[in-house]
Amino acid sequence: MTDSKASWTEYWRSGQTQCCFCKGDAVNIGAIWRRAFDAIPEGSAILDLATGAGAVLQDARRLGRGFRLVGVDFVDEVPGLDGAEMRGGVDLEELPFEDGAFDMVVSQFGFEYAARDAAAAEAMRVLACGGRLALLMHADNTPPVQASRDRIARAEGLIGAHGLVTASAKLAEMPPGSQASNALGEDIRGLFQKVVQGDRDETVDWALSFLNEVLTHRPTRPKEYAVENIRTLMDILGGYRDRMAAMVEAALGTEDVEALFKTFERDGLREGAIEPVISEGDQIGWWFTGVKV
Repeated sequence: MTDSKASWTEYWRSGQTQCCFCKGDAVNIGAIWRRAFDAIPEGSAILDLATGAGAVLQDARRLGRGFRLVGVDFVDEVPGLDGAEMRGGVDLEELPFEDGAFDMVVSQFGFEYAARDAAAAEAMRVLACGGRLALLMHADNTPPVQASRDRIARAEGLIGAHGLVTASAKLAEMPPGSQASNALGEDIRGLFQKVVQGDRDETVDWALSFLNEVLTHRPTRPKEYAVENIRTLMDILGGYRDRMAAMVEAALGTEDVEALFKTFERDGLREGAIEPVISEGDQIGWWFTGVKV
């Protein structure tokens, strides 16, 4: 497994703005957030938990209602966002804010990754009395989660013990033209064709293109060229696989979300509601809301 924090830091640093996809496209739930923000006064202070690149805060900012926007994430470095205070290195289980500091606490596909009981207590602590909570969370057994399971399997097919990229990493350590190198090269060509003819996605296609270029230039470049580039490819695919695995593990079933609701009620949440979020006829998540008393 790769370093989760480093993997997510690099993901957001690369310019990504979303982390939940279905059928290859980012899940669009901006209308849900606009309705949520319509329920709070102008100038309200909003805290976005596990903010990533600040997608929810951008939705709030576009409304032009003078909200004070703060985003936190456990990664060491989060992208900057005009009009918002963005803080990295913040665990949801230990928020660096005073009691009742925010009029609204939100999270989009992020809260559920934390230790939920502790994160719930902290979210309620920093929420002002009368303040609103709104969480959009992954739901188990939905198309985005199944798509992630499929992507995990495809990535593992590349970097697992008998995968194409793993075999290529071994080849990179061998002298070109040796008997062992030639034999492994034949095996790799067979593995390459197997992947090409199998079920692929944009990440697999990118990895095949990257690997093909490295292997094509390997005979005429110093050994370090192939070794370092294939190691980089392994790291990228490992981080990608681990992010998908974390999503699958964090996704909430009906019993999970009901238990979380009771935890929030214990900490003072009222007028709460749990609703499935539907897109193109399929559930893609849970919409979890309430008011602190």
